[in-house]
Amino acid sequence: MELTFLINVLMWLWMAYFWCCDFPINAEHTRFTSREITYDNKDADSVRPSIGFKYRKKPQWVINKIIELKALNPHLTVRKLMELFNRLHLEKDQMSVGRTFVGKTLQRNQYEIEVLRKNIKNRRPGKVRRNLCWGVDLTYVTTESKEQLPIIGMIDYGSRKNVCLNYIKSKHSIILVCELFKAIIRHGKPKSIKTDNEAVFTSMLFTGFLFLLGIKHQKSDIAAPWQNGRIKRFFGTFKEKVRQIVIANSDDLTQKLAEFNFLYNAVRSHSYLDGKTPDEVWNNVDVFTEGYKRAIWYEKWDCLLTGYYLKT
Repeated sequence: MELTFLINVLMWLWMAYFWCCDFPINAEHTRFTSREITYDNKDADSVRPSIGFKYRKKPQWVINKIIELKALNPHLTVRKLMELFNRLHLEKDQMSVGRTFVGKTLQRNQYEIEVLRKNIKNRRPGKVRRNLCWGVDLTYVTTESKEQLPIIGMIDYGSRKNVCLNYIKSKHSIILVCELFKAIIRHGKPKSIKTDNEAVFTSMLFTGFLFLLGIKHQKSDIAAPWQNGRIKRFFGTFKEKVRQIVIANSDDLTQKLAEFNFLYNAVRSHSYLDGKTPDEVWNNVDVFTEGYKRAIWYEKWDCLLTGYYLKT
């Protein structure tokens, strides 16, 4: 019994000696000069190293890229993020990642992902040319008798011009198609239209109408209203004012909508437009360099809507 124990101890000591000295056990065994192993294969994570060896440490830009991809695509799973990163950087940068690395990176950087996601939502959008994309959405206004009246609004992304702000009798798809058709007749056809995933915007009638006109339909992600932020911001400005007045009925609402539409398009300047109004940007007019003929004071809604209309 003692002899067997002694033999086992000697064998363990012999193995430890060769391990510490990195001495080759046989002629076919390749000698390693370090405990860290590297690979010539492009997909390093696809090769499993022997027990006792470590993966090659990823550079910091890989971690930053995974955080950015997750912030931009919060709905993607760990596997999908891995596949997306490898599609982007395997051939271009000779770099790939595995599921375990991606999962641990997301777990360790949850705060950084949330901060970056918030910054993405609040960053200033880039400028686009007019009539490239319209944001379309619905909202409601409460009358004096507590009746909810639906409203459809449309905003041009490039000029911020409100191309449609009308009361509608119901949210049926045929009514929305008619309102969209009238706006296209007045202002021209946009290249694309962005909506949320409400049933009226995903119906066959609405999507078929856009397809026949050759208009691309862009839908924001579920629970991501900032992806159609321009029309949401417009409704926020409108509701801030309309809550302070009394709406008697639908006819009164129609008149109030026309008055607010004129203020928003022709009177109220926008910081995003460098101090210009949507109508000035839409018509390519610059009052800062070309001047104007007359300044007309505009006042509606018991002085809630005020400002100078610069007639050019």
